[in-house]
Amino acid sequence: MTVALASCASHQAEPTESASDVASADANMVRCMTDKGWEVQLDNDGWSTTVGVPDEQLEQFDADVDDCRATFGLDQPPPPLTQQEAEELYDLLTGAVADCVRDLGYTVPEPPSRQAYVELLTGGGLADWHPHYVPEAEASFAVYQEVRAECPVP
Repeated sequence: MTVALASCASHQAEPTESASDVASADANMVRCMTDKGWEVQLDNDGWSTTVGVPDEQLEQFDADVDDCRATFGLDQPPPPLTQQEAEELYDLLTGAVADCVRDLGYTVPEPPSRQAYVELLTGGGLADWHPHYVPEAEASFAVYQEVRAECPVP
C-alpha cells in the first residue's frame, strides 16, 4: 500500500499568520524535502507529495519531514487562536467547506462539538478533524487532492 501525505496536517495557516509567512514556510519545506530526494510540490493548500510514499519508506519520510520542520522552526505548534478565530474557523469548516466536500459526493466525517473544537484551538492544540479528511481519501490520494483543490479553506 502506498501512502501519500500533505502539508495541511503538518502546517496549516492560522488567521494570525500572513500569507507571505505561510508561502515562505511551504516553499522552504518543498526545497528541504526535494533536497532530501522526495518528489514534492507546492499546491493550493501548502505542499504535498507528487507520487505518494511507499509503506517501506514512510518512516524515513516522516523523519525527513520532522527534520525539515525543525530546520525552519515549523516543529512548534501554532499560537492558540482567539475564541472568535476558533469559532469562525469551526463555522467555516463545518459549513461552507464541508458542504462543498459533500457536493463532490464524499462523506465528511462527523466533526467534534463546536465547544470541544474551540477549546482545543484556543488552548494551543492541533485539530485532528478537517472536512478534507474524507474516508475515500484513505484509499486514494487523488481524492484528497481533488477535495483540497475544489473546496479550499480561504
